[in-house]
Amino acid sequence: MSKAFSKKGIPIIIGHNRVTGNIIKWIKKAIKNSKYARQRMATYSMIYKGRSKNFIIVQEYIQYNFEWRTARIGDSYFAHQKVKYKDKCSGTKGINYVNPPLELLDFVRKIYTENNLYSVAIDIFEDNNSYLVNEIQTIFGYVQDHILEVNSRVGLYI
Repeated sequence: MSKAFSKKGIPIIIGHNRVTGNIIKWIKKAIKNSKYARQRMATYSMIYKGRSKNFIIVQEYIQYNFEWRTARIGDSYFAHQKVKYKDKCSGTKGINYVNPPLELLDFVRKIYTENNLYSVAIDIFEDNNSYLVNEIQTIFGYVQDHILEVNSRVGLYI
């Protein structure tokens, strides 16, 4: 933590996904497609310039085996388990399509409704039969062709 309060601070990491990505593939793709390279560099520059400085957020570490990714888009609700890789789920792109518990869907629906959130993802931990919000994201996306399966069928909840 002392590094966070030093003059240099904690360096921001931008670029390809270091969990599942490959720098060689990224460079080859950038060389083949200069428009892609320019777009990515513009995005990285914007992230770097827009970063927050002079504060950190510290939170308790919760032991977990997976994380629920829930999302609301309009009147549609989605949920799946994010697979843990090494010590985190973020960026792994791994998904377990299991039926989400109705209690989980009720929990996040209440958060979405009470806060008028219509396009948002909330990551949830399960802890001793209760749910804990890990992260709320208004900017999110998916690389998979679908984000919810119920009884092995692609779908959504309304």
